[in-house]
Amino acid sequence: MLSDQTPLETYGAVPSQVIVTAISTPLPADGTTHPALELSLEDAQGSPAIAASDIPVGLSTSQDQIVSVTDAVIPAGQTFAVVNVTAGILQGTANVTALVSSFTSGYASSSVDLSTVIPAPSAISAYAPNGNVIVFSPTTSRQLPLMAVQLLDATGNPARARAPMNITVTSSNSTVISKVFTALIGVGQDYASIPLEAKAPGVTTLTLSTPGLSTASLIVNFLAYPGQETLTGGPASIFMNETAVVSVNVALDGSPVAGTVVDWKASSGGLVIVTQKPTNSSIATAASTSSDASESTRSTIAPQPTGVPAANVTTDSRGISEAIFHPAHAGSVLITAVVAPGALLTKTLNFTILVSAPPVSTKTEKAKGSVVQDLTTFPLLLAPVGGAGGAVAAVFLVKKRRGGKADGDQEFDTSFE
Repeated sequence: MLSDQTPLETYGAVPSQVIVTAISTPLPADGTTHPALELSLEDAQGSPAIAASDIPVGLSTSQDQIVSVTDAVIPAGQTFAVVNVTAGILQGTANVTALVSSFTSGYASSSVDLSTVIPAPSAISAYAPNGNVIVFSPTTSRQLPLMAVQLLDATGNPARARAPMNITVTSSNSTVISKVFTALIGVGQDYASIPLEAKAPGVTTLTLSTPGLSTASLIVNFLAYPGQETLTGGPASIFMNETAVVSVNVALDGSPVAGTVVDWKASSGGLVIVTQKPTNSSIATAASTSSDASESTRSTIAPQPTGVPAANVTTDSRGISEAIFHPAHAGSVLITAVVAPGALLTKTLNFTILVSAPPVSTKTEKAKGSVVQDLTTFPLLLAPVGGAGGAVAAVFLVKKRRGGKADGDQEFDTSFE
């Protein structure tokens, strides 16, 4: 008989089991993903087998806090597949199991142990808020900004301390930060936070170091908080027997700042300082030491003695400090207030008051005016003239006439109409 031919393709041994093995162990407990498992197909004799079609493989772990896994697929025509696992942040060992249910012979499973270890730190890093630009407050009552000191491993991932570690932080600009900071990172921790307290605005480089690890540096720019100091008052022109009230108002980001030091000075004597304080939810009114001060405006703090040309006080709860100026001499007087709001820059505010001599007494002016009026007017005098038939009123016109004599004697024309 005639022979016949047909093509025949083979794909290798029929897979009957899946073997899971660990590519690398232990893994760093850094919370990242690693290609750590290999899934292999074998036949009944343990020889490599090829997948005729996609073979799904279910994966599970006994400790998902140590490592976590997801299901995988061995593609058709392949004998193995590499599987990623995600390491946790805890150190330990977990058992990973692979299960295949699509084989003709039934279920097949395999397992392997994966271990994780905490990586050893090898470097330091530091982080400051707001892009390393810090706006600080002049008062210690406000919360200070925090800087984070981070431990890193060789790959740049966070690493936890295996022993207590002291991190020393030094400043390149002693005007901004003068003291040395120390941060303690405890066992099992990978970072610590320390407050940043500056003395004045400026830029400084913070250097972090600890034995056994490479050093790190961080440039920090400290900006003055948006503050506002204003000097108001008056009047700007007074007599020696009058007073002028000048006040300094200190605000920080729109809110009053209490306790700000204000150094008052006057170019001549007569400065009186009154610092106000609230009493029973109301603000006490500044009291003047002059004689025209009302009884309802008494201060809760005794003022400085009259005539003291300088005084150092602080602002009250409203951010206000007041100076009452009672001049001792005539002339131009310069009132100066040097405001030092904590860590902010000191500002000098000036106010000029023009002091004039008191005017001539009003009573004296009235008396002179009366004499002049008597001597320059033409009064009508009514003189009664009696007669037998009755009284007749005669009108006399008295006229002042300056005589020509050198002695200034006056002559009067007593004629009448």
